[in-house]
Amino acid sequence: SPLCRPDCLGLCPTCGTDLNTDPCSGHADESASPFGALRYLLEP
Repeated sequence: SPLCRPDCLGLCPTCGTDLNTDPCSGHADESASPFGALRYLLEP
């Protein structure tokens, strides 16, 4: 993923929070995401 600088933390992929300025509080239920099922395709 493209970043603005080498030490950039990027954006939270779930809520879009700028991780450089605000810590993301986490997301308890990632299965509610419309892309949650895709996670299982990447597991070995």
